[in-house]
Amino acid sequence: MTKLEYELIKEHARAGYEVLSTVHLYKELADIMIDHHERYDGSGYPYGKKGGEISMLGHIMAVADSFDAMTTNRIYKPRKEIDESLIELNELSGKWYHPAVVNAASKVLADVTIDTSITQMGSSALEEERMSYFFKDRLTKLYNEDYFMMTFNGRSRHPKPDKLWIISLVDFHHYNKTHGWEGGNVLISEFADYLVMRLPKHLIFRIWGDRFVLADFEGDIETLISESPLSSAGVGTKTKEIVNIPDNLEELMLEKV
Repeated sequence: MTKLEYELIKEHARAGYEVLSTVHLYKELADIMIDHHERYDGSGYPYGKKGGEISMLGHIMAVADSFDAMTTNRIYKPRKEIDESLIELNELSGKWYHPAVVNAASKVLADVTIDTSITQMGSSALEEERMSYFFKDRLTKLYNEDYFMMTFNGRSRHPKPDKLWIISLVDFHHYNKTHGWEGGNVLISEFADYLVMRLPKHLIFRIWGDRFVLADFEGDIETLISESPLSSAGVGTKTKEIVNIPDNLEELMLEKV
């Protein structure tokens, strides 16, 4: 995460505080909310408060929020079991979290029942679109490498594919040199739009700048490419069919074509 990205994350706490503090009914909640990302050792945000500078309700909210994040399926990682989550809270007691709060939470939450159906993962196309910042490539709006990993880990709404076709653009940097980055982006977008038009029911990923993956495609891959904008632009491709999908997904993403 860059320094700028971290600053943007910190803004959500300030923005929430400003909104809540203007509503008389929620002023007390605003004070809790502004503290819940602060940490006992001063390493939190937005102001780097520590220890007694943080309200006790803020300390409680910090532990509750973290426990909820740990035990809920999130976009960036699957949920943990209750015992795993409590172990992590105790490991960070006195560092991130107030020791007394962690001690109380360990007793109260040990036997709590977690609704495992609660998730941040989109269960429908509409919900997924709301979370498209995390799932979609910004340029092409195809699924990105994060969603690729999630799909093969069984954490997306789509079933795990049985086979894949990898399409890798050959020496695309030469096209960028001739037509500029903007021209290259236009061609990449046109190719993505073409794939979506031709394969509306298929999962399509852009996992690197010049690599595309088609899930469960059964047609003629050479015909598909020859009729695409890449062919008319003179951009070559290499293709590879993957039938036996390896368990090491990072290895698959770097698969030589």
